Amino acid sequence: MEALRRSSTKPVQPLKPTKTISVEEDPTKASDTLPLPLYLTNAVFFTLFFYVSLLLRPSTDVWNSEDDDEEAEVFLPRKMPKAFEEKPVTVIAEEDEEIIQSVVSGTTPSYSLESKLRDCKRAAAIRREALQRLTGKSLSGLPLDGFDYDSILGQCCEMPVWVRSDSGGIAGPLLLNGREYSVPMATTEGCLVASTNRGCKAIHLSGGATSVLLKDGMTRAPVVRFGTAKRAADLKLYLEDPVNFETLALVFNRSSRFGRLQGIKCAIAGKNLYLRFTCSTGDAMGMNMVSKGVQNVLDFLQTDFPDMDVIGISGNFCSDKKPAAVNWIEGRGKSVVLRGHH
Repeated sequence: MEALRRSSTKPVQPLKPTKTISVEEDPTKASDTLPLPLYLTNAVFFTLFFYVSLLLRPSTDVWNSEDDDEEAEVFLPRKMPKAFEEKPVTVIAEEDEEIIQSVVSGTTPSYSLESKLRDCKRAAAIRREALQRLTGKSLSGLPLDGFDYDSILGQCCEMPVWVRSDSGGIAGPLLLNGREYSVPMATTEGCLVASTNRGCKAIHLSGGATSVLLKDGMTRAPVVRFGTAKRAADLKLYLEDPVNFETLALVFNRSSRFGRLQGIKCAIAGKNLYLRFTCSTGDAMGMNMVSKGVQNVLDFLQTDFPDMDVIGISGNFCSDKKPAAVNWIEGRGKSVVLRGHH
């Protein structure tokens, strides 16, 4: 007991202060917590990755075949479709094939496809294929898809076979001078294709028609005014003098590669003078090129006739968009005589 009492009364010695170590001074590394040294751990993971990639790699034939496909897609030239080239091979449903054959043979009228099929897009495709077979020409360059054909039914265009900014229909066949012609018409005017098609059918049933082109010349007739009737007559005599025609034609023809002045006829009414220019326009209707040529001549005449006042580029003596005796007598555009057979 004495010994126990002595030990319990032994003075307690103070704890020694511990040394504080900062993070920067701590030599312990994160990799020290790994079961293996860092270089051995990296080696193990690299070896596993290498063998797994070998097991999952496709065969050499697969890589070669994919490379070949990519090269074929990139380097093979693609031929763009053109209108009226050789007809491409198309796959047609059996039901549509029967309808196409009936249209080609004339058993089913082309204009009745929409009402019979109740599908305007399908009707346009069948009509298009029948037209290609009848003419032997391809319409592959004219778009068919991407348009709501129901929207033009009974509105803008009948018997459509293509669509661009406007719809395009087909009329015919027209039997003319012993040959059949299918007439393409791009229009948004309702009933225009239908009425033209009825005329073609009537001509065909009568045995066709024979036509002769008599004259081809588009006209534009500006009106000018002078202070006196004598001055108006002076310009009339100048324009109708054959000596001056070559100079006037040279000025007129500068407006176009195709427009060529054919003649000028004048009509005087008091102080007003109507100048009727006639020119050829190539394959175009040509009103713009004729108007530009007329303006060139009017500018040229201002030098010798400074008192000339141009009232209008068209004085209704052309005469455009209306029946007129001058057109019946002198002609405007293409003058044609056509006779249907009985």
